[in-house]
Amino acid sequence: MLDRKFFRKISADVVMKYRKHIFDPAGGGAKAKMVNDRNYPDYKKTKGKNESLYKKRKQSGKIKVYGKPQDLKFAKHNAPVLTGDLYKDYGFQKLLSNGFSFGFKFEGAKVKRLNDSGRLLSTDKNPIPKSVEKFIMQEADKYVEKELGKNKGGTFNI
Repeated sequence: MLDRKFFRKISADVVMKYRKHIFDPAGGGAKAKMVNDRNYPDYKKTKGKNESLYKKRKQSGKIKVYGKPQDLKFAKHNAPVLTGDLYKDYGFQKLLSNGFSFGFKFEGAKVKRLNDSGRLLSTDKNPIPKSVEKFIMQEADKYVEKELGKNKGGTFNI
């Protein structure tokens, strides 16, 4: 019952809802949560110091990666965004006959590194946040109801 039309219709919303949950671009990462709905852990402390060197550098806003400047709106929060490359990389990939694929196109190594350090963006157990999963199910229910509603009786030979 769920066809390409349905998946084409919801694909952009799914991507945006994932980005909002994981990165919180509008709030600069203030309300960003991991895929398991927990807050991102604080950065690990530098040996013998009270604060993480990375956290200190990120909050200064002066980090450059391969010549790209840091995205300053994310400087004060623990969301996994430095230059914005990871955030921008997540998106729709292709439409399939029975669904669609979406995810990180080029930054998979960063996602693995973040997951290994306890900053979960996507896991086998939780590929997408529960809120996004719930959205997909609600939209599917609405779509099926609408499509079945078009069927106004009649005789069917099976």
